[in-house]
Amino acid sequence: MARGQSLVEFALVLPVFLFAALGFVEAAFLFSHQHSAQTSADVLADALAERIAENPDSESWHAGWNSLVAQELVRSGCDGAAFVSFPDDTHLPGDRARVTLSCEYHPVPTHGLWEGLVYAVQGEAVVRSTAVPPSSAPSLSPSP
Repeated sequence: MARGQSLVEFALVLPVFLFAALGFVEAAFLFSHQHSAQTSADVLADALAERIAENPDSESWHAGWNSLVAQELVRSGCDGAAFVSFPDDTHLPGDRARVTLSCEYHPVPTHGLWEGLVYAVQGEAVVRSTAVPPSSAPSLSPSP
């Protein structure tokens, strides 16, 4: 009778154990995807800040922006979109450029369990000045 009892207990505990184990594995995949998306958001924010520093008064930073975003979304495995914002409302050096990635997670081991889970990550960078500061080296002209 002990064999039958242990088989029944095993049959009762196994689904709970498998569900918990797959949940931990799925959470690891989710955190991995989220980390990859965060890295892409940081890369895009740095690229945006650099483009704005080169051309602060124009919208020329848009050139090639969509292809750069598409490359980063593919690289990170993010099925979603990127949104650009400027918290300081200007494009001047010292101001912030923010990129928000909104991604939809597609489960790996537990197909359908977390299907459609949407998460967002933000990357932020400071727009730096590309102007070269005047040299503080002394003049070579003779003093009177």
